[in-house]
Amino acid sequence: MAGRAVGGEDGVAVSRRLHRHKALDRAAFRLDREAVASSRRDLCLLARAGEEGCLDRRRTMHTLAKWAYTSILGHPLVFYLGILTYAAVTVTAGVALLRAKSARMRRIPATLHRRLAVVAVGLATLHGLLTLSAYF
Repeated sequence: MAGRAVGGEDGVAVSRRLHRHKALDRAAFRLDREAVASSRRDLCLLARAGEEGCLDRRRTMHTLAKWAYTSILGHPLVFYLGILTYAAVTVTAGVALLRAKSARMRRIPATLHRRLAVVAVGLATLHGLLTLSAYF
């Protein structure tokens, strides 16, 4: 009785069962890796019609995160981009408000407001993409 395990199995049976589970786990892991690799190949084929030029998403996001958090004068690039975005939105709103309130400012063309809005949306998109790149 001293050589028996608690469940009534001896050490050899337990060892065989664990070995069988490890082998199944390794096979499942191998299949998962092959499935991921084949899906990446399929995505690359769809994206570039060849694997050579296909970029890995993680590598791209890592590069964006490095750029985003590059220190300039003690603050990351995303910090300055956020300030620029806020300024662009404020100026865009100010142009619209001044055109509506002041007769003298009506000389400012409406296309300037649209162009400033496009710049503000572009800066906000870039700011958001660089900020989120650290999390993906």
